Amino acid sequence: GSWKLGILSSVAVFVAIGSWGGAQFVIYIISMFVITVLLLNKYDRKMIPSVIPVLLTAFATQSVFLRLSMTFEQLIALITVSLIIIRYLVERYEVVKKEQYYAVIPALIVGLILFVLIGSMFSDTLWYMVNRAISLVFLPEQGVLGSTVAEQMPGSWGDVTSRTDVGYGMSILPELAPYRAMLSVWLLMILGVLFAFFNLYKERNFLLILPVLWALMSIQTVFFMVRLVFFLGPPAAIMAGYFMSQLIRYGMKNEIKVNIKKMELKLVSIPLIIIISLEIISNAATGYVI
Repeated sequence: GSWKLGILSSVAVFVAIGSWGGAQFVIYIISMFVITVLLLNKYDRKMIPSVIPVLLTAFATQSVFLRLSMTFEQLIALITVSLIIIRYLVERYEVVKKEQYYAVIPALIVGLILFVLIGSMFSDTLWYMVNRAISLVFLPEQGVLGSTVAEQMPGSWGDVTSRTDVGYGMSILPELAPYRAMLSVWLLMILGVLFAFFNLYKERNFLLILPVLWALMSIQTVFFMVRLVFFLGPPAAIMAGYFMSQLIRYGMKNEIKVNIKKMELKLVSIPLIIIISLEIISNAATGYVI
């Protein structure tokens, strides 16, 4: 949370967006993560040096390299920066009582939504923003390009599962074919998201919001355009790994020890070793075949 790290991250963002427009998606995830954290009243002053330079750089870089009019992603970035600054000023100058800090950001967002909805009836720019937000949620038809170019077509849940399962590995490990779904990354990812929600509620570890948002938004982009499935790889692996780590954690914590002829057996550890071994073998086989 320092200016040095914020500036270094800004340089990376400048290079990424300058070389590939799809990097906007990463900025969108960061913006939504920060907004979510602010809504939960978990504001931290470290957001100013670490987040604001990155989002402002992303906004400026898109304008220079992509030469587009204001995009939805740029608007979200500006809104995020504004919310951070307003939240800082509210605390700095004690605009409201400390007990009321939690309501500042939700009130601002509700007011902003009402302003945009009403303003969209009079402004083409605001109407575009509303239409863009609706399209991201309800996934409209892709038009002529989306119906004629394969990679532009909307994806499906089948595209999500087929890219994150161990189907290829079953060609050399047919014995594991009946357990294909249970060994696939997509199932572990879903379980990891559920575990993250549980731990978010139980332990208040709000950093878990980032990988969860990343995974859910990556799945959503597949439904929007099938070629964006490559966005799903990193968060799917992270959430699958998180689930396995939680499985090991709870398994080792609650292991049952039994003494048989002076030999101590850990009844939970043995199934864990088997599950982990099968996961590694099946996914390694899939990588080998691919």
